[in-house]
Amino acid sequence: MTDVTLPDLVGFSNFNGIDVCVVGEEGDHWVALGHHDPADTLEAFNRYARYVIGLDDVADGLSDPDTWPPVEPLWAVLKEHCDEYGSAEHGEVCYECRDIAEAGWWLDWGGTDQTPGAFPIMVLSF
Repeated sequence: MTDVTLPDLVGFSNFNGIDVCVVGEEGDHWVALGHHDPADTLEAFNRYARYVIGLDDVADGLSDPDTWPPVEPLWAVLKEHCDEYGSAEHGEVCYECRDIAEAGWWLDWGGTDQTPGAFPIMVLSF
């Protein structure tokens, strides 16, 4: 895939030239837009943790960084609705669709560079 355009998403902060944020109901996924060196990405995550959230690091100093999971290069797409949207199983009130609409954006990762609309991200998941 060539000429990938990264989305301009609200809520990301730039550290060391890398746009980063925390996502997930429990804040357990750290996401960076684009594919970068994992060490540089982790440093950007830690700077975000310190300067935006007020933590010591992504684990708030509670664990040895050598035990953290790896920062993974993945591909994501922006979701506008839940997977059941438009089907007979989709209820009139859908909390996932509501959450997506309220957030303004929702990332779904796990695709490939061949997935339509996919863009590169780096993810650290606890």
